[in-house]
Amino acid sequence: MRMFRPVTIAACLCVAAPFTARATPAIEIPDAPALVADHIDEAVRTKLGRDLPSANARDRGMLPQNRVLEHVSLVLRRPAGRQLALDALARDQLNPRSRYFHQWLKPRDLPRFAPSAHDIAAVTSWLAQHGLRVHGFSPAGVSLELSGPVRDFQSAFGTTIHAFAAVDGDHIGPAAAPSIPSALQPVIAGVTLGNFFPRPALRHVGAVARQDDGRWRVSQPSPDFTITDNGASFEAVTPFDFYKIYHMLPLFNELPGAEGYGQKVALLEQSNMKLKDFNSFYTNFFVVAPTFAPAFVHPGGCADPGLAPDEAEVALDAEWSSVTAALAKLEVASCAGTVNSFGVMTSFQNLVDYGTTATVLSISYTACETLNGIGFTTMWNNIAEAGAAEGLSIFVASGDSGVAGCDSPGDSFGAMYGLAVNALASSPYVTAVGGTDFGDTARHEVKTYWAPPSGENVYTKATALSYVPEIVWDDSCASSFISRYLHLSPEDACTAAYNGKYPGLLNLAGSGGGASAVFAKPDWQSVNLLGMPNDQARDLPDVSFFAGNGIWNHFYLYCMSDAAQGGYPCKYPDHGTTALLSGGGGTSFGAPAMAGLMASIASYKELNFYHKNGPPLLLGNAAPRLYQLAATQYGLPLLLDECQANRGNKTNVACIFHEITSGDNDVYCQNGPNCVNAIGSFGILTKQPGHIVATYAARLGYNQATGLGSVDATNLVINY
Repeated sequence: MRMFRPVTIAACLCVAAPFTARATPAIEIPDAPALVADHIDEAVRTKLGRDLPSANARDRGMLPQNRVLEHVSLVLRRPAGRQLALDALARDQLNPRSRYFHQWLKPRDLPRFAPSAHDIAAVTSWLAQHGLRVHGFSPAGVSLELSGPVRDFQSAFGTTIHAFAAVDGDHIGPAAAPSIPSALQPVIAGVTLGNFFPRPALRHVGAVARQDDGRWRVSQPSPDFTITDNGASFEAVTPFDFYKIYHMLPLFNELPGAEGYGQKVALLEQSNMKLKDFNSFYTNFFVVAPTFAPAFVHPGGCADPGLAPDEAEVALDAEWSSVTAALAKLEVASCAGTVNSFGVMTSFQNLVDYGTTATVLSISYTACETLNGIGFTTMWNNIAEAGAAEGLSIFVASGDSGVAGCDSPGDSFGAMYGLAVNALASSPYVTAVGGTDFGDTARHEVKTYWAPPSGENVYTKATALSYVPEIVWDDSCASSFISRYLHLSPEDACTAAYNGKYPGLLNLAGSGGGASAVFAKPDWQSVNLLGMPNDQARDLPDVSFFAGNGIWNHFYLYCMSDAAQGGYPCKYPDHGTTALLSGGGGTSFGAPAMAGLMASIASYKELNFYHKNGPPLLLGNAAPRLYQLAATQYGLPLLLDECQANRGNKTNVACIFHEITSGDNDVYCQNGPNCVNAIGSFGILTKQPGHIVATYAARLGYNQATGLGSVDATNLVINY
């Protein structure tokens, strides 16, 4: 068992309603008309103009015509009537007044929303005429899997397929927008001819060690990113620090069942991890062995990826989801990626198509809507909507490139592709988790919020004393918080960084956020909520957790020992200076932490208000409920003021959300969309042409840097 001290339970702002059993009503689904004519005219074609993921990369020439492409997805469009029916059902499933409230679909129900058999046959026949093979039809009706030589794909889709070089490596993709016969447009939404696939939302700090003086230091690489230059002494965040900061201990002491018991969290990955790393993390910080070790599954019989380059992502996802849901079962749902398939997408689709015993999903990958291509983004959203209709709660990292979601967080050359958000998180059927940092170092208040080394808990290694004031996570010289600390304007801070004074500030790392260019604002964001932009777009993120990667002297600890994938030994001795643990930050940590917390919410509600010891409780998309709770808090003038994160340990005990009011997630840029070049060859990324202003500044209420803010875990569980 864990060791906890008695604490005082926090206030409740609302009361959970008791569960009332009722019969499942029949779901009314319209028939699917035949939308494709019997004759398909190849000469009359429609361009898939937004399905061009190669637009922002350097062309390296055509691929060999005989090269075989496998696992290409043809993305389908649900018939309009069936799509509207599914949209309405997804809303009603979250409405307590609807007869469909919490009446979740089963995978066997999904084909009822798919295109008609006639249209599928017509598309399949057209593909065969071009020499392409169809290997499978998604049970959810969202895609066909294709293979064939390059020349046949080019013939079918009216484009050429090239090799490309981008900042994150080599890729393939169409050189011009693909096209399809116009007769097929009612059925085909896109095709994934490119492989500009998402990347983990993890910012490595490197090897970290606990010194003889009790402080954490970064031993590799050199911590030249730290603003304060204080000898590289850090207050690293351990699990029990997290508990203290986000008020989780009452969940374990005073709320029966609030540790995720009976729930299962699935981590969607394209690598496995070493189980010994999870066990080492647990025994280092919890003294005891874990109750449940992660299980490894490969949904739908997909290929086992083994230990792949994303192993660190898997390790931190498993470790930090267990922090917030210690008694939940964990499942690493991993599929191998291929040249033409994103392993996490495969895992996601197979869990939704074939069913899962998980209730919560966590995804820590990011790529922008443009680079993904509209076909990829549409397919992802179709899967997410089906998963939400099955009752799954899906949490996705909002991304680590601030407002520049198409650029790499570590790019020292500045953003080049304009304002963008993470396409995996912009779906209205997932909850996007952004990132904060701690402001105590900048305020010279470290001793107020962290115990000295002698005050470290001998068992848990915790030193946090209370909630720590939070700011927007942003490492860039364009950050208004950083520039004010340096007594410079953002332009001058970037100039100084460019000239070598603060080289560590030439990066794009920060909390992903902004407005979607694809998805309209969902009804649960179209509310009279303080700070919500009137932009008609799905805004990101929804909520945040700490994501700092060292610039203000704080980062997470995790275990990943595989040296072949850049890991370090996972041991925690009392003394010594050898590099022993991995340090990191990014929204990769917040997504699994929120997923675990959601499992704790479900287990608490199930055991206390619903069918005790029944099947695991499914709660569906969490975002709408979070906005309802925020509207209650923001509508109370006292809490609106006293829940500001900059109040630190003086925040009101009734707060559900800590409202982040300091900083922004702006980054610096080169010539490109939304780039105001006020500083020679580079400038500040802004949505207001001609003005150097913070793009998405933190403020009272909602903001596009941290969403609704971070959460008080106990208050969220009680009030959800």
